[in-house]
Amino acid sequence: MITITFGLSNSVTKDVDSYPTVNSIIADPSLRQVLGFGDNVEARVNGVTCDVGQHLSDGDTISLVTKANSKAV
Repeated sequence: MITITFGLSNSVTKDVDSYPTVNSIIADPSLRQVLGFGDNVEARVNGVTCDVGQHLSDGDTISLVTKANSKAV
């Protein structure tokens, strides 16, 4: 089982077989609706920022965080 969080009080626990990578979490429209996150998020697995290809393991905690906006100069 993995725990996926977004914000202070939104979290769900899912089977790692259903969500083997960070991308599988970010791309799932039902998780987007349940947790309330949009397109502009990054993932932190067990507190470490990672890319979308990161493989997940049983017991991982994935925190989705809104990315900071930046302006092009």
